[in-house]
Amino acid sequence: MLLHHAVVLAAAEAEESAYGGLRLWALLLVGVLLAGAVILAVVDAWRKQSRRTLGPTADEELTQFRAMYDRGEISLEEFQRLKSVLGGRIRSRMGSLKHPEVEQPPRNPTTLPPNKPEQPGSTDIQPE
Repeated sequence: MLLHHAVVLAAAEAEESAYGGLRLWALLLVGVLLAGAVILAVVDAWRKQSRRTLGPTADEELTQFRAMYDRGEISLEEFQRLKSVLGGRIRSRMGSLKHPEVEQPPRNPTTLPPNKPEQPGSTDIQPE
C-alpha cells in the first residue's frame, strides 16, 4: 500500500511540474506579447510626434494660402509669389519621386510602315 501511495504521489508531482512548465511558457508568451504591444505604442506615438514637429507640407501650406487669398487676407501678387515658391518645392519633391525614364530604342524606318494622315471616312479594309 505504501508503494501505491508513493507511485501516486510521484505521478501527481510529475503532472504538477508539467503544468508548471506549461504555465511558465504561457506567462513568457503573454509577457512577450505585452512588451511588443508597448513597443508598438511607443513607436507610433514617437512617429506621430515627429510628424507634428515637422510642420505642414508644401501642399498644405499652399492650401492655407489659397484660403487666405479667397478670404481677402493676402493680395493676388502675394499669393502668386507664395505659389511660385511652394510650387517649386512641390515640383522638386514630385521630381524626386518619379521613376527614371526608360530610353526607347530608335525606330528603324525600313521596317516600319510610313505614317500617313488618316482621311475622314477612309478605312483600312481594301475591297477584294
